[in-house]
Amino acid sequence: MTSQSGPRHFRARAIGAEIILADIFISYAQKAPEPTKTLAADLARLRYEYWFDERLLPVEVFGQVINERIDKAKAVITIWSGPALKSKWVYAEALRADD
Repeated sequence: MTSQSGPRHFRARAIGAEIILADIFISYAQKAPEPTKTLAADLARLRYEYWFDERLLPVEVFGQVINERIDKAKAVITIWSGPALKSKWVYAEALRADD
C-alpha cells in the first residue's frame, strides 16, 4: 500500500533487531534468481515494500522467518520458474500463502 508520502512501514522485533515488514513476499527458487531481482526492482520503482530471502540475516532461523514473513505479508507472489516447479520449498511457501 502506498500513500503520497510513500509506502507504509510496519515495525516488528525479530531476534533483537528492528525490521521492516513488507507488503509483498516474493517466493522463488534460488536457482533462478533473475526474475525475482527484476520483479523486486519493478516493485521498488512503484514504491512497494517487498521481501525475499536475499534479505535473510545469517543469524535468523530460516523456516521461522519465512513463515513469519508470509503470514504478515499483504500479498505473496510466487515465481514459477523451471527450478521453482521442482522445489519443495517454493511449493510449501505457496501452500502457506494460500491458507
